[in-house]
Amino acid sequence: MLADGKPAGKGLFHRVLALSGNNLANRTTLAEAEKADVRLAEALRATSIAALRQKSAEEILNAPAGRMGTNVDGWVFPQDVYSTFATGKQNDVPLIVGSVADDVPGFGAAVKAADAQTYAQNTFHELAGRYLKLYPASTDAEATKSAFAFRTNSALANARTWARLQTQTGKSKAYWYYFTHVSPMPKGLMWAGRPAQAAGAYHGGEIVYVFNAFPLQDWDWRPVDRKLGDTMSSICINFAKTGSPNGPPLPEWPPFDPKTDVLMHFDAIPKAEPAPYREALDFIAEWTERQRTLR
Repeated sequence: MLADGKPAGKGLFHRVLALSGNNLANRTTLAEAEKADVRLAEALRATSIAALRQKSAEEILNAPAGRMGTNVDGWVFPQDVYSTFATGKQNDVPLIVGSVADDVPGFGAAVKAADAQTYAQNTFHELAGRYLKLYPASTDAEATKSAFAFRTNSALANARTWARLQTQTGKSKAYWYYFTHVSPMPKGLMWAGRPAQAAGAYHGGEIVYVFNAFPLQDWDWRPVDRKLGDTMSSICINFAKTGSPNGPPLPEWPPFDPKTDVLMHFDAIPKAEPAPYREALDFIAEWTERQRTLR
């Protein structure tokens, strides 16, 4: 907290554009974060801040004992995110939040059907039956596909949760999107030992369109890509200027309404439509809320 009692981040931004997923329920306390960071330093054999600064990004990313989640440190985050929104103490600014169709870093590991069944029981308990109905695992191939779908659906569900939280207590509008457009990745391009084309609408794949930055990636961009880039970058410019993504000749993007769950679907022809996977999103939201309240 600052001397005037306000959070350290108060007033530092006037719009929020949140790309490629989030998990607001994933949080740590300051004490937990400090312990995790000590373990990280020990794993890197660094005994001082100066020694840590000498480590490469690759060393830090590959080190064990890392942590993820919002650090409720009492300075930038006086409260956890849910409590902040519940009490209307968030930075109440216009929000765009969303995810991409294959919004999972990497390709995901193969999953055995038997392991998936065990995972469902150990993770979801009384909700395991609902999980397996939505994400069946009768064969290894089906279990692998379902595990990936659950992770990508979770990104979409978490984005919806953020929009819902803002809608409940905020005055500024929220806008929800889903990006499914697949970029023209070159044949022969390999990521993590697999053809890049298998990544689909991959994690972070919408960024080149948001910034209309095609020269930065030496791929065979098509007219459909460049048109989508013009649309998305114009939407973001409007949003930065006015707090609304709308304006001629762009597709009309209605503010998020939890009663309708309409989002902007960014593909070859962007359009506002009801969100897909509604039953799955509701399941993930229910399970996440249970997990959050158990902490």
